[in-house]
Amino acid sequence: MRNLLALLALVFGGAVHAAEFEAPAFWKRPAVPLPAKLLPAKLELVAKPNLTRALALFDPDHKVTNPAVEPFVVKAEEDYRIVPAGMVKGAKPFADRKYVITELPAKFDGLTQVQVRMSHKNIVDGRFGIVLSAARPVHLFLAIDQRMLGTFSQQGVPSWMQEFTPTGDRILSDDPLMKAQGVGYLVFVRTCPPGRIVLGPCGADPKFNSMYLVFAGEAEPSAK
Repeated sequence: MRNLLALLALVFGGAVHAAEFEAPAFWKRPAVPLPAKLLPAKLELVAKPNLTRALALFDPDHKVTNPAVEPFVVKAEEDYRIVPAGMVKGAKPFADRKYVITELPAKFDGLTQVQVRMSHKNIVDGRFGIVLSAARPVHLFLAIDQRMLGTFSQQGVPSWMQEFTPTGDRILSDDPLMKAQGVGYLVFVRTCPPGRIVLGPCGADPKFNSMYLVFAGEAEPSAK
């Protein structure tokens, strides 16, 4: 398995690779302090993932067959989009699922949401990218299904995620499988300078993990 992951790293630009080639796992770092309240960031969606070419997948034959999940699947899938002030209780983080956020730390309420696609969670290909642009510095938040940490420990960590640091916060949704297991999304942050921001593949095991959530707040509040 380690040799396979090393090969994938070479072929797909380092998207997924073995733990021994990496710095300590990003989720093991000390939590970074954040302000008690953040302001929404102004983001632009520059480019959606290019799916016109075949991308490497974790379990490419996976299909949604769980009867507890099927009612939440949106058949006519929407696409990636920016939702200003969209990070609130009741928000839908995925364009292709009906799941909503049920618990959200107050500091994140009203931040800018980037709606993503659950169906892309098992992409491991380094050519996958969500390209954003920010005119000012931003705190970019990545909320990861806490079950993913086990997947990363076994299969390798997407290298782009190593730029993130824990916040110590957790978000919950009404995903029935996550609720049944008592798990949520662990929140990580990366402070980005003005310019382009690229989010890479999730690398999730589609049988057991969820896609990540994305949202952003201002790193330097605008002068009034």
